[in-house]
Amino acid sequence: MRGPYNISYIEVIPRSDCCIYDQQGAEILIGNSLENNGNNNPRCGVITVINEIKYVFNCDQMEGRYVNVFIRGVGRRLQLCEVKVYATTTLTGTNVAPRGVATQSGRPASAATAPQMAIDEDSGKDPQSTCASVPLQDNPWWQLDLRSIYKITAVSVTSISDCCSEELDGAEIRIGLKNDTSNQRCAIISIATGQSKYNYQCGIMEGRFVHVVLPGLQKNLTLCEVQVYVLDSKKRSVLKIRTDFDMSDPVIQQQILKQLETNMKSKRISDFKISWRTSGRVSRKTKDNIYHLINGSLIWYEAQSFCRVECTNLATVNNMDCNNMLVNTLGSHVTYSWIGLWAGGTHRQCMVRTDVSHGCVE
Repeated sequence: MRGPYNISYIEVIPRSDCCIYDQQGAEILIGNSLENNGNNNPRCGVITVINEIKYVFNCDQMEGRYVNVFIRGVGRRLQLCEVKVYATTTLTGTNVAPRGVATQSGRPASAATAPQMAIDEDSGKDPQSTCASVPLQDNPWWQLDLRSIYKITAVSVTSISDCCSEELDGAEIRIGLKNDTSNQRCAIISIATGQSKYNYQCGIMEGRFVHVVLPGLQKNLTLCEVQVYVLDSKKRSVLKIRTDFDMSDPVIQQQILKQLETNMKSKRISDFKISWRTSGRVSRKTKDNIYHLINGSLIWYEAQSFCRVECTNLATVNNMDCNNMLVNTLGSHVTYSWIGLWAGGTHRQCMVRTDVSHGCVE
């Protein structure tokens, strides 16, 4: 299940049209080990065939990532129509959802149901007091752009409680690097009576975009809170220095690093690492913007994340003067590039991209 859960109970639904005794003696095993394909894990229960449509096993919060239905013996046959696992899980790491930008497939009915309402984290409020809602449409979706690439371990979704929580049943949580709903699936939400918060382990999925997609015709999608947990990483700080000194001079670089190290130690900060990086940046200024050319090969998402951190965003071109200036900045060593586009009244940003460079606008 991509991560460990505390499992309350398991439902097993066998075939009912024939062969019901094939499942006699099958064991329900739960644990975190893959020894013997997981068949050595502790046992929750054993199927005893009776005239029942489904078998329910109370697993008393057994912890495990793997659930096996295992029949011992030679020449045995196992036929299952459905297995449901009901569980809770502990969320660890950092919730980065509030850092992102939320959008959705349909226009909200009002500002009170805007997509950002699902990530308006506030410890003093009820998570269900504000919700994002997509009006009735086919295959509605809600998207979170985290604006950087993370190693995502878990996702938590809170549904509306006063009505209509069942509408979220079957929604898919998808994570990846693509800005669409075709990314890899982490989980499918299964609504349970009396429950509004659903936590799902995702293993370690690398991604920038998190989608909640509800497949089907004429569906409403309502999310009251979405939390995205990532692996904790050491904090990195970037110090920008503007000076008349030649910053490419190794002697000056070492002097600055030595001074920074002394200042850190004076503040009793011992667990740190200081390094020097030159950006290879070339700048050009227009009436409205300053454009920077950054040497280095990056994919689109990395370039966009870099530019949003270091500058404002990826470069866009909206007139010929700007276009000519960027061409001159790129120089003859650049053969191909991406340019920004205008779509409707919205300023859609694109990178200036080549095999060696990307552009930022400040």
